[in-house]
Order: sequence, then structure tokens, then C-alpha cells
Amino acid sequence: MITTVIPTYKRPEMLKRAIESALAQNVEDLKVCVYDNFSKDGTKEMVLEYCRQDSRVVYVERPENIGAAKNIEYALRAVDTEYYTLLSDDDFLLPGFYEQALKKFEEYPIAAFVCAKTLAVDLINKRVEYRNKGWGSGLVNPGIDISRKMYSSHFVTTSVMFRRSVMDALGPFDPSGSDLMYMTMASAIYPFVVLDQYGAAVMLHEQAYSMQGDGMVKEQIVKLYDSYLKNSEVILRSGLPVAEQFGLMMMYLSFYQNIFDSKRLYHVLGAEPEPLMTDLLALPSLISNRGLVVKAYNAVPGFLKPMVRFLYKKINSFNRRKERAVSGAWAELPEGAFDLLRHYDPDVSKLKFKG
Repeated sequence: MITTVIPTYKRPEMLKRAIESALAQNVEDLKVCVYDNFSKDGTKEMVLEYCRQDSRVVYVERPENIGAAKNIEYALRAVDTEYYTLLSDDDFLLPGFYEQALKKFEEYPIAAFVCAKTLAVDLINKRVEYRNKGWGSGLVNPGIDISRKMYSSHFVTTSVMFRRSVMDALGPFDPSGSDLMYMTMASAIYPFVVLDQYGAAVMLHEQAYSMQGDGMVKEQIVKLYDSYLKNSEVILRSGLPVAEQFGLMMMYLSFYQNIFDSKRLYHVLGAEPEPLMTDLLALPSLISNRGLVVKAYNAVPGFLKPMVRFLYKKINSFNRRKERAVSGAWAELPEGAFDLLRHYDPDVSKLKFKG
């Protein structure tokens, strides 16, 4: 049996599309579990109507808002089936993904997870990107070279079906909020299969996590410390050759150092102070771009700092959108697709994407 885990918060219209895309998967044994992080906006009533219409839909409401990361962790740890996927409430699955993934698990019993390629749909610039084109299909054996490739072109977890045993070993997900590092770790340790098809669409819009600046930077410092140490323990217990362990550790160090430098930067730009910030500021910084910005900012006279903060935020926001808009990997959305996606039409079969 497969469990589709859908954490949600105040996105009932998008959630409809996510639920229906999961129910449309051509598999027999399926549970679609919606974990509502105390939305109180009609989400409950909408999902309960799905529950009445289809017994495969399960609704769980949190008694209070526990934060996005904790809601995801709670939802994933509740999985009790052999296979599972994590589906964001604003994304959706494409037809045939589950069916083909199960066939590959049967064909390759050693595979710990199955990856499909991902469509990234930019609703702001009306463009679509066909990701993971550099991956060939078939069984992939783990190793440091593969993990480096995953680090540079990772599969979004929305398009990945996992065995439950992967979660038992690695934990449910990386608390930094990055599927990049989770997939990098998994690909270094476990064999997996790549499908020659697109399995899900990831939506980029003004309220999307990835469009809100460095969302993972908002996680508490102590949680990030704990995550880094736990991941280090997993690497040390992995049984990988020492050179591969070291390479993986360095990737993690680089990734987390960027997060910590981002926190330093957000702090000097006037972000809300948090516990352990003083300790973090005292730690040495690697020469990341954000670390250099912090050093430059500290050298600016006090009366100019508010102006610098304002300009940096504006420039950073502009650059993020410009990068997404002009990247050569993006193509215009197919005719009619934008209107369907903008109105969150749950019938994903109307969308005609060609990779």
C-alpha cells in the first residue's frame, strides 16, 4: 500500500487539486492523508467532504498550529505503509507516476526509492521548466559521484516514492526544509531507480515556500544544529568508505554554513532576534556570499545601515525573480495551461506538457 502525505495550511483550493491528483493515480491500495495545521478557513469541511465520497482520503487536524516543519514531520512519522510520497498542498502529481514506480520496485527489489522527473511551473512569469533532464532512466547504484550529481540536479521529493525503510534510517526529512540534502544523502547510501517520465508539478507562486526568500533560514538555530549533528551521525554510521563519508560531510558543511551565514545576514538586516543568535554570531564563517555581505555590512557607518538593509532586500528580491524569468531552462507554458493552473483546476488531465 502507498500513503500520499499532504501537509496543508490555508490553501483549500490548491489542496483540492493535490488530493484529486493523488486519487487519480492508477493503483489499488492507496491512502491520501491530509494533515491540516489548524487552518480554520474551510479546509476541514472541504476535506471531510472528500472523505465522505472516497474512503481512501483521511483527514487529521492539528489542535493548534505547530509550524510547517513539525507538521510535516508528524505526518511522515505516522506513515504505516511500505511506500509513501510527500505531496505539498500547492503541487500535484501527474498521471501514471505511482503505477510506474511500483513496477520498478517490483523489477528492482534492492531499490530504496524511485524518482520521476519534475515540472517546475512558474505562475509569476508564466513559464515551465523541465527538470532533471540530465538523468538517464534505470537503476542507479549509490556513491559519492552520484550524490554529487544529485547535489547539482536533485529530484524534488514530490516526484519521489520512498520505501518506509528509508525514513527509518535517515529520518522523515531534513529539518532545514531542504529536499536537496535529503536526496543527496539518500543517493549516497541507497540504490534507486529513475523513471523516464515526469511524475509531479511543483508550483512557484508568490506564496510558495521557495519564493519567500530563504525559507529554511527561518528554522530555529537549535533545530538546525541538531539536524546537522544527526545527519553527521547518519553519515558516520553509513558504512561508506572514508573518502565518501568525508565528501558527503563537506557537502553538508557547505550547505549548512550557507544557512548559518544567511541567519547572520538576516540578523544584521533587522530580523527578529532568536535564542542562540549571539552564539551563532561568534562562530567562524566560511567565505560564502552571505558571509561576505555580513562583513561588508558591519563596516558600514551606523546611520547608513537602514538604507543598506532596504536596498539589499529590494535587490535580492529582484534578482531572484530575474533569475527565474531569464534562465535558459525555462519555456513558455503550453497554451491554456496557465489559466487552468491559475484557477487551480483539479482535473490535471487537461494539462498537456511535453518535455
